[in-house]
Amino acid sequence: MPQGYLFVCGPSRSGTSAMANLLRAHELIALGRERFSWRFDREADFQPGLFTRERFCLTFHAEDSHHRQLDDYYPSAAGRFDACRYVGDKIPGLYLGYAMIRTRFPGAKIIYMAREIYGVASSFNFRARQTESRLQKDPQIDRSRLWPVDRDWQAAILEWNEAIRATLDVVPDPDLLIVSYPRLFIDSRLCDTLLAFLGLHQTDALVSQWREGGQLRASLEARRTSLLTAEMRAEIGRRADFAGFRQLMSFADEA
Repeated sequence: MPQGYLFVCGPSRSGTSAMANLLRAHELIALGRERFSWRFDREADFQPGLFTRERFCLTFHAEDSHHRQLDDYYPSAAGRFDACRYVGDKIPGLYLGYAMIRTRFPGAKIIYMAREIYGVASSFNFRARQTESRLQKDPQIDRSRLWPVDRDWQAAILEWNEAIRATLDVVPDPDLLIVSYPRLFIDSRLCDTLLAFLGLHQTDALVSQWREGGQLRASLEARRTSLLTAEMRAEIGRRADFAGFRQLMSFADEA
């Protein structure tokens, strides 16, 4: 059984999946990607018992998350699970449960991904439009497993602000690392900081994933176009908590 717990959070569309993919490359980490997100939403269901080898790697229930089945990562992690240093999950909204995590998972390491609001809001709009398109093609599709249509740029502002406020309430915390998503695959020193935070050594697989993540991000940025109008950007400028974000990023810069 792993010695400790590890969680990744931050506003949706802020690089939490990129961080999860990077961490998954380390042989001493078994990390879900919203493996138990619906369990977390029903707070009472989110317990250490979910993170045993059998439950985490091999047993799937429809009530666990929006995923319809376990992907290949989980059974492949079963063979090395007991040798892992950490087990945990990537759940963007976990910042809403910092106190619960500290109570139920003592000593857990938490990584918070930070990204500027305009990129987050544009990505929210993109996902909402994707859902609209899918619903037009298949009106009978299960909406519970799709990005909500109304979770658009305005919802992004609310979630971004909420995440900042919740995280500022608990920093500084030696078991919470604030990571700048734009810097993650550019500054190799940030990868060193991440490993030092976790007390882990560097591996070839992690370095390879870090390079692959950088290439993917560069490719995405080259093709990405903003889905925000001038009016949307102006509204974001009025409502987003830029002062709080700057304060939060000061903790990231200290890392």
